[in-house]
Amino acid sequence: MEQPAVILIVDDSPEQIYAAGTILTTHGYRVLVASSGKAALSVLEKELPDLILLDIHMKDMDGFSLCSRLRQNITYQDTAIIFMTVAQDRESLEKGFQLGAQDYIIKPCHESELLARIGTHVRIVSQSRELKAAYRELDQFCHSVSHDLK
Repeated sequence: MEQPAVILIVDDSPEQIYAAGTILTTHGYRVLVASSGKAALSVLEKELPDLILLDIHMKDMDGFSLCSRLRQNITYQDTAIIFMTVAQDRESLEKGFQLGAQDYIIKPCHESELLARIGTHVRIVSQSRELKAAYRELDQFCHSVSHDLK
């Protein structure tokens, strides 16, 4: 049986965490939560999520800073990041994409939109990991064949 995708929700609003968390757990996702950027880093030391729902505006470390920090670490290169924001200004959205986010959701989000966006990105992450594993197997096979031919 396949393991459920792990989603980390990083938001300083308990109401937003509860709303998104309830929707996601109801639909079979395993949810981790952090109420700040620093708390998210602590969670990430213990577990690697498939996707991070990241609020842009937080007190201790904004979502842009956290996203930038994560994208500098190879460990998180396959982890999808979706910004959640009440801001709809172009500059914020473009900055998020430039820092390495894959998508954004305007708060308050609708259940169908949240599930569609998360489902899409979880599939992409899963397929990317499968392709990388297949590539490693192929590379090992080619190495073995090359060695045997010599």
